[in-house]
Amino acid sequence: MAANLHDENFDVHEYLKATLQSHNYEGERARLKDATTSLDRKLQKEVADNFPKLKEQVRVVQDIERKMEVIKSSANHLSQSVNRIKHLLQEPYEQVQSKVQELHNVWGAAEVLRKLSKFLTLVGKVRSAQDRLSKESANLPNLELPNEAKTLRDIEIILHDKGQTLKGIDVVDRETDWIKESIESVKQRSHELLKRGLINTNQAEIRTAVQAFYNFDLMGKVIKKVLSDHAQELRKVVAQELDVQSIISGSGITNEQEQAGKVKTVLFGKIDSTFQRILQHISKLSQLVKVLSNTKDPITQESFMQLLDTENSGCVFTEEVWKPVSVMIGERVPRIVKRFPLVVDEYPRLHYVFRSFVYSALEHFPTSEGLSGATHTDPKLWLDTCLSEPQIKYMNSVKDRLSEKMKIILQRLYSMQPKDNAFGTSSVTPESGKTGRSRSVTAALQAAVAAAQIDIRPLIGAIGHEFSQIRADQQQSLLAAMCELVNSIIQNWVQLMWKEKVSDPSCQQVLQPATNNQLFNSVIALALIRGNQDLKHLVSTMESEDMQSGQAKLLKTISEMEEMADGIINEVFHSCEEHLSGPTMSLPEAATANDVKSAVANTNERWSQVSTNILILYSPAQCSLLEDRFKVLISNVVDVIVKRISLLNVSGIQHTEQTEIAGHIGGLVQIVLDNNTQLQSGKISKSLKTIKALATVLNLTIPELHEALTQTGRLSPVQMELNALPSITMLHCILSRMPSSKPIFSLLSKSPFDYISHLSDEKGLQEAEQTGWNLLKEWGPRATEDMEKLIWECGQAWNQRRIQMKS
Repeated sequence: MAANLHDENFDVHEYLKATLQSHNYEGERARLKDATTSLDRKLQKEVADNFPKLKEQVRVVQDIERKMEVIKSSANHLSQSVNRIKHLLQEPYEQVQSKVQELHNVWGAAEVLRKLSKFLTLVGKVRSAQDRLSKESANLPNLELPNEAKTLRDIEIILHDKGQTLKGIDVVDRETDWIKESIESVKQRSHELLKRGLINTNQAEIRTAVQAFYNFDLMGKVIKKVLSDHAQELRKVVAQELDVQSIISGSGITNEQEQAGKVKTVLFGKIDSTFQRILQHISKLSQLVKVLSNTKDPITQESFMQLLDTENSGCVFTEEVWKPVSVMIGERVPRIVKRFPLVVDEYPRLHYVFRSFVYSALEHFPTSEGLSGATHTDPKLWLDTCLSEPQIKYMNSVKDRLSEKMKIILQRLYSMQPKDNAFGTSSVTPESGKTGRSRSVTAALQAAVAAAQIDIRPLIGAIGHEFSQIRADQQQSLLAAMCELVNSIIQNWVQLMWKEKVSDPSCQQVLQPATNNQLFNSVIALALIRGNQDLKHLVSTMESEDMQSGQAKLLKTISEMEEMADGIINEVFHSCEEHLSGPTMSLPEAATANDVKSAVANTNERWSQVSTNILILYSPAQCSLLEDRFKVLISNVVDVIVKRISLLNVSGIQHTEQTEIAGHIGGLVQIVLDNNTQLQSGKISKSLKTIKALATVLNLTIPELHEALTQTGRLSPVQMELNALPSITMLHCILSRMPSSKPIFSLLSKSPFDYISHLSDEKGLQEAEQTGWNLLKEWGPRATEDMEKLIWECGQAWNQRRIQMKS
């Protein structure tokens, strides 16, 4: 197949090869001719179509060529002009260059002369100063050291100037050696002055020397060298004084156990000596700190300390002095503790010595330029880190000692755990007759309580002894750690005590002889109360702001002790309240005098039983804190009895019977006193006044009551007794005299027992009083008889008195 001559991929070689193989030369020639003719026609057509565009392009090219010729001609003219101007300026330029070189030479000579003049002036100034000072006081030259240093430093700068050197000038060369000697002399004198100033802690001498070195541009280097020398000296001191072998060999101790006192004396003497020598060096360096802090650069107004810290990237004193010395001491302490175990028992003393050293060091560096920062540079943090190991060992030792005391107390507790539930079954033989039996049980209980007491004083005394080893005003951190430890031990003891408490419903019975379980629980409660009282007193003597956290935790534990004791005592005392108020609470609504007499007698018998059987276990004689508990018990019982008696409906009984009831109620006063001889009457005077006031009200006729409530002027004895009654009780007494009136508890749909419980709540008391006053207000207009009107007026008068007493 013939190749397509118009194809873009037409290959000439392939075409020739195919033509030679086909031998069709004529045919291919004709094809080529036709193709040539066709291409020629196409080209002519293309030229004809694009002729205007081609013509325009030819015109543009011709215009560009003409403009290029003009530019080329102008450039040639400009080049020729530049060459002419350059030729004209060549000679003046060379003349100017010659003058500049001449001027430079003159300036160089003038600069040399200026430096030489300044050099000679400064040299003359130094010589004149030396001559003048040699004739004056020996101390005066030290004051001129900074000026000499500044002058010599200026001379030194002139001599070392690489720009215009004075080397080779005879007058300069002759003075060079003398200048070097003068510089070394001033530096030497400055070093001696600085050393003497540090030894004598003379800030004036230190300031003069530092200023001289500052003028020499050597302050940073010199200060660092001084600190390095002091640090090296201190490291030698620590290495010599706190070396274990030197402590033993230098003390002449042959038997450490027998000569423990001497070992402690030598050891703490070495520590004290080391710290005193360190503080002496720190005291000297503190003068240097003050000088550097108070002296300022005259231009920048920055203190030398700021310049020094900037130069050394931080506080150079902590890095050069405190850090290496404190690290070395920290390495020696564990070795000493390991070699001399007695240090652990003397840890409070060790802590005090270290703390005194640290705070003495801080006193010399009170500003931010002193010792502060990370653990290895802050003395307070270093103190805790350095003594952490001996403190842990000491705390463990204290814990073991206190735990041993606690173990003895617990062993005593475990030894008296109840074996049976009937107290004294094997040791107490009740005598015949009620009185004899009561005396026997009372005597046995008193003996048992006395024998079963847990004495917590050894533990509290041991705790107090441990605290006494610490100086509370200066060792707050150690005191706080001790509080934490004591708190954990007391918590453990309290939890064990509470765990051993007997939880038995029979422990709440109070009308039968005390059981072993009740005796055991009372022993635990009294131990907790005594511990609470003693620990409170102990903690109150250790008040310190820095130990508030540890103190607060310990006080919280002490408070928990009190709550646990309350948990035991409250159960018993609550049962006592219920039993003592039971006879009165069981009175019928229309009780007679005989009913009240029987209830009072029953109450008297119960008082005797409760006091003999149970309350003797918690007698105030055992612990003074129980006095308030008895006061609350009596107050609660009396309050219930008074409120219940005041609810009795006396409107339908004769006044004689009313008087008889009052007499029986008044007898309760003697019952309370007879059965609580361990309390002073002043402790329960309020309760006794309430009983007497109720008896007085019951003994009054309605006219007498009306007169007592409405009488004005000076208070009579009867009025004073009436004021002792609670408002709700007086309201009960008034309403109980109203004929055909429902009591308040009935209006509130409650029984007398539930009503009295309702009065113990403030909201319930307000509701009851409001109901009573509403009842009195509604009943008043219906009163027709004179006696009824008097009762209503009594209510009105009492309401007015109640309002006056509130205001």
